[in-house]
Amino acid sequence: MKLFQKSTLILLGALFLSGCSNSPATSQGYEPFDPDQNYTIDFLGWGGLAEQRNFQTLISEFMKDYPNVKVFYDAISDTTTYSTNLVNRANNLPDVFYVPDWDYIKWADSGKLLELSEYLSEEELNKMWPASIDIFRWDSEKKTVGTGDEIYGLPKDLGPSAIVYNKTLMLQLIEEYDLDVGLPSTSEPMTFTEFKEYLSHFKGLSVDGQKLTPITYYDVQSAVYSNNANFYTDDSATTSAITDPNFIDAIQFVADLSLTGLASDYASSTSSTAFTKFASQECLFSWMGPWDIATFWEGLSFEFDIMPVPKGDAEGAKSTVTIGTVAYSVSASSKNKAAAVELAKWLACSDKSARMNYQLGQAMPNIKEMAENDWVNNVGLSGIQTYPASKQVFIDPIKTTSTMTGKNRAYYYTYEKTAYDDLMDRFNSVWSGQETAEAAILSYADTFQNRLTRIHTNLE
Repeated sequence: MKLFQKSTLILLGALFLSGCSNSPATSQGYEPFDPDQNYTIDFLGWGGLAEQRNFQTLISEFMKDYPNVKVFYDAISDTTTYSTNLVNRANNLPDVFYVPDWDYIKWADSGKLLELSEYLSEEELNKMWPASIDIFRWDSEKKTVGTGDEIYGLPKDLGPSAIVYNKTLMLQLIEEYDLDVGLPSTSEPMTFTEFKEYLSHFKGLSVDGQKLTPITYYDVQSAVYSNNANFYTDDSATTSAITDPNFIDAIQFVADLSLTGLASDYASSTSSTAFTKFASQECLFSWMGPWDIATFWEGLSFEFDIMPVPKGDAEGAKSTVTIGTVAYSVSASSKNKAAAVELAKWLACSDKSARMNYQLGQAMPNIKEMAENDWVNNVGLSGIQTYPASKQVFIDPIKTTSTMTGKNRAYYYTYEKTAYDDLMDRFNSVWSGQETAEAAILSYADTFQNRLTRIHTNLE
């Protein structure tokens, strides 16, 4: 998946909305699930080979628990293709399907999804991470996300990001080059300045005749959030905040890593190329989320671990990671809503699914107690499956500790992702060193504000 791919969702969103009622689907109930009735439902997702294989396993287990339900699972490997496919199928949706956080407002406001709150018990809600369900709350009157009583999706996972490093290679380099550094702390984040100095110890070192680049790239949103800055003045995403000096400094920090050789060329970075560089030991550090664990187990030949993202040098800065997620949503027009809801609930909040998810390397458990105990302590895991050892680094931002916290991705708060994508495109001149972050941002600030204003009118 291209990290900075130009979105086409302006046109797609317009086409999508032209066939939608823009009214909540709360009145579209269904008959209770009948264990003596046979059901057939379709389930559409996306993901690489590891994820598709994991979900085939999960679906097979669901059908053992629900022998009267036949589930036909299909998946698309690319997220952009998936989003386009879903829009094109807006009037003939699968019974159950993924809705990514960056498309959630659009779908929640469409009238195409079944409202799920009435089918969730207090017990089911209370055992999940509050953030995992709150992210899919919607207030159809105020047109606000993350609040309200309507729920149009159940959490597939909760994905805080972290910096991952090649622990085997790091220990080797520290010994071979007699470096005066230790392994990163799992509880005390470095500052931006300290992290740059830390990376500099590894710059240009030779690994099997190949010059080492310390880190593959640096996540822009984590840099912004961790420097006590934001893209908007509030979560309604109506007013730009990109001219804040803390925001400008965060963008320049990301650019400087590449321009000084501490990171690979940012403009050409993709999630797949970053993993390739990390796996081939071309880079010592990269990024990962809990959803990556199975791919890392299968694709790496060394021990890896994770560390907190650094905090900025600005006053009030705190280590802040992006937290992404995907919803299991149910079509309001499904002819088998009862079975579709049972599948969504089983995947999102059953103990069996949560345990299988972490043992397959698919996700951190949605169930708080299981995540904080069994998952962190590797219950049922062995060998490479125990990596990363410091899983608490994924949990602390969700809980919010004195040193770490998490925030939803910037495009979660907007009706479409294009304003963010275009802003990233504008930064290409910063990544290449042709402009400073300050010059690029000040020249683009009015355009970004106009984009936010135009996007917001879609909800009025």
